[in-house]
Amino acid sequence: AAEAEEAALAALRARIDACAADGAAPLDLEAEDAETRRGFQALARLGCRGDDERSNRRGDDDDAADEAALAAAKEFLKTLGRKATGESARALLVQVGVWDKHEDLQLIRHRVPIAFSDEVEAAAAALADSPPPDADAARRVDMTAQRAYAIDAPETTEVDDALGVEFLADGGTRVWVHVADATRYVVPGSAVDLEARRRQSTIYLPTGMVPMVPLRLAEDILSLRDGTPSCALSFGATLDADGALGDVQIRPTLVEVERLTYAGVDEIL
Repeated sequence: AAEAEEAALAALRARIDACAADGAAPLDLEAEDAETRRGFQALARLGCRGDDERSNRRGDDDDAADEAALAAAKEFLKTLGRKATGESARALLVQVGVWDKHEDLQLIRHRVPIAFSDEVEAAAAALADSPPPDADAARRVDMTAQRAYAIDAPETTEVDDALGVEFLADGGTRVWVHVADATRYVVPGSAVDLEARRRQSTIYLPTGMVPMVPLRLAEDILSLRDGTPSCALSFGATLDADGALGDVQIRPTLVEVERLTYAGVDEIL
């Protein structure tokens, strides 16, 4: 049995070393045994930490399971003949293709979910194909005749707010802020709703973004699409000639926005 274990370990080391060659395929973790997969999962917990960092520092997400994972990762590295350090764990994960060279360690450290489960993706696809009835249909106000502008970067694909201005008969002004109405489509307690609650918000990073809901929804029916009637929750605030705030209205609406860029608005102003 000991000889078989040593042979299996030597074969694993060889597969890992092969990943270091230029153009080599990443290590196929799905093809590895359960113990090896657990070892690499533990490496992620160790690799996302600084080597001089106390694992029990206040405010971290350390718990008994995390402490066990750190210990398991160090033991796994030792069996592979490597130093039992976070730096060694990071280097190994990059070498075998589990991590990118510029992996965002803070996302991993705080267990921020990146990919959506098959269940959530399937629910999102079903929602996009067959939206539920509009619970606010009877009171949703059609404001598509009023201009509304969404101001974002040119590369923005998830447009969630827009601005409009209404000039009143008495000379006053009402400013409208339109927010994409996710409740029009996402049913409370559904798979998409529960996942969005778990994530709490979309995270924007210099390297990209981690969406709160699947992009097939966030970039489509849950977005204020350019030139397309979209459901919104609209907030209208009346301002007098001196800019003092008057009454405030909140209503579910249907709006049609025009996309503008920050640079374009700066030129206009």
